[in-house]
Amino acid sequence: MFSISTRQSARPDSTIRSADLFGRVRRTRAASPAGPSVAGRAFGCPRWLLLGMVLLSGCAGEQLINKYGEVRGEIGKQSVNGTAVLADMFARAGCRVRRWSRMSPRINGADVIVWIPDSFEPPSAQHRRFVDDWLQGDRGRTLVYVGRDYDASMIYWEKLFERAKGRSDPSTRHFESKRRIAQRDHETERDAFDGEAYGGWFIAHQDEQRQKSEKLAGPWSSNIQSAEVDMEIWTRFDSPRADQLPPGADDELVPHSEELLTVNGEAMIRRIKYDHWDDSQVILVTNGSFLLNLPLVNHEHRKLAARLIQHVVHRDPARKNENVVFMVSSGGGPKVYETEPRMFGESGFGAFVSWPLGAILIHLFGWGLIYCAWRFPIFGRPRERQRELTADFGKHVTALGRQLQRTGDMQYAQEKLEQYHRINRP
Repeated sequence: MFSISTRQSARPDSTIRSADLFGRVRRTRAASPAGPSVAGRAFGCPRWLLLGMVLLSGCAGEQLINKYGEVRGEIGKQSVNGTAVLADMFARAGCRVRRWSRMSPRINGADVIVWIPDSFEPPSAQHRRFVDDWLQGDRGRTLVYVGRDYDASMIYWEKLFERAKGRSDPSTRHFESKRRIAQRDHETERDAFDGEAYGGWFIAHQDEQRQKSEKLAGPWSSNIQSAEVDMEIWTRFDSPRADQLPPGADDELVPHSEELLTVNGEAMIRRIKYDHWDDSQVILVTNGSFLLNLPLVNHEHRKLAARLIQHVVHRDPARKNENVVFMVSSGGGPKVYETEPRMFGESGFGAFVSWPLGAILIHLFGWGLIYCAWRFPIFGRPRERQRELTADFGKHVTALGRQLQRTGDMQYAQEKLEQYHRINRP
């Protein structure tokens, strides 16, 4: 069974079972209401639980890994705020998944962009123009935009605190302290964001208090057990009206909005469309409280994530192996380029053709080959290494002297020497 370990290594009861902590998570083979074509592959496999819990392997130390929105490498897998589990769900649905950190022409071949920014700032006008051009570039494209106002590390410590609260365990205060620190850090980042901001497809409103999910509604709430869902609403995304548009904006910028899932009456998932996008769309998710690594341990959250995947991929039957790009960005959002920037490339060999770095690297590479040819090959008969004698008592004396020297205690060394003289040379 999986477990979440804390640093209380001396206490055998410091390991808390994930089944007790997060509820019944064994039901990974339950039938997905989203259908077997996509959701069955992305959700039905029991290895999903392994992928959902592998992030907990990095939590054994004092420092919890909570890098937000990362999809690649061990950080993407082990971070409670990572997205590696969601990316693997897309891969299981038959998609080619890659990570990207800038908006440039190279992304034009993508069919789906999943943008989970590590920033409370809404998309800028420059970002929205790039997305608008990309959505118009082909039919059936989808941008999945996930708001920032959620921190799984805060939920992680809350769950541990609730689990240990009923016991006389010193770790209870430790969990409560960690929870307070995580909440303070999240609120500090949140306070730097204006209470209301225009994001083109939405207007963000900050609420004073977090709302835990109690009632789900909307087309995507069917076959989802509301009592098992552990989502929350803090910042709300409202659809902009004509009187809320920036000065001078065209009324055509008012989007066609459809609520797909509501939590406590507030929209959690919303479809945004414009007439000039043809069949393309933006799926607006208020926060990642059911899409990040830690929330996906929850069975009902995985059903919702599978439903999202089915809705955005394979929309055109002619498309096979669709390209899905996970956009990683922090404050200010990703950089936008009209033309692809000249960079070294993912393999690193592009550095050899850039001036003047290329000339330097070529010379260093040549000298490196000469050094390897001089240093490592064996020319002629190899010399035999001199064998060390293990019966030499002098080596024992030398080793003992080194051990005494390492102690740094001169008086202790002198006492041992005098003891030797008393016994062997009275």
